[in-house]
Amino acid sequence: MNEPLISVVVAAYNSKDLLKDSLQSLINQDFDKKNYEIIVVDDGSKDGTSVFLKNFVKDKTNIHYVRQRNKGVAGARNTGIKLAKGKIIAFTDQDCLADKNWLKEIEKSFRDKELIGVSGRIITETKKVNPFAHYVADETAGNFISCNVAYKKDILEKLNGFDVGFNYGFDDTDLYMRATKLGKLTSNKNAVICHRVIPWNFIKFVKRIKIEYNCQFKFCKKYPYIFKNRNIIFSILWGRGLKAFFIALGTHKNWILKNPIIYGTFIFGLLLQRYYLLYLCIGNRNVAKS
Repeated sequence: MNEPLISVVVAAYNSKDLLKDSLQSLINQDFDKKNYEIIVVDDGSKDGTSVFLKNFVKDKTNIHYVRQRNKGVAGARNTGIKLAKGKIIAFTDQDCLADKNWLKEIEKSFRDKELIGVSGRIITETKKVNPFAHYVADETAGNFISCNVAYKKDILEKLNGFDVGFNYGFDDTDLYMRATKLGKLTSNKNAVICHRVIPWNFIKFVKRIKIEYNCQFKFCKKYPYIFKNRNIIFSILWGRGLKAFFIALGTHKNWILKNPIIYGTFIFGLLLQRYYLLYLCIGNRNVAKS
């Protein structure tokens, strides 16, 4: 049996309610089934995701899954890389829907033999967007975000995959920065993924800043030259604190008239995030100097 050209890796965690539509969009690709495989890595889910996957893959020939103890999204993707049989590995997420031509466009990009990686366009469910929701969008297709990106497998092996120190966020940016040293990268706006809008409650929204802080702190330590050797704490307070605060206000300014109560609650949540961020920075200021 011939090996598939493309392996699609999906990291999954507590996602049984999201995975069916996501995987169906991958199964429905306008691409020869013999030319691609789908690998789902269940990263220690506790909500019945593994039971769902076991039943879902029964009658599918080019999709399979593996369950592992929780290692974080970067660790799950690395497991997928090790299992992949394709020369090209494409990544998407459990909360995404792939356009039917997604793999066709990725394959088209890699006809350029010098290419080692390609980033696709990410759209979202615009009408469902609200201040208390998680979603990703990249109309430029140039940010190499892990829910719509593909690399040659041999390149990923040379890079030892994703850095598991980034348990959520910046793992894709870090991989991209290391990949730039190995070869040609490009973007393809016709390779489209729709990232669904996932609602957050107020508490989860506020606590989210801790995850973002931890990953950005590691990123600043790893790439100090990007920040012109500024103090790490200063860089985080400016970029993740003040700058992100005003960007968030502007992004959702339509809610001022649409629902001022929600917008006011959103501002309150942003302020609580910044107080929490300041607390984290003060507590970690000595580590930042080392």
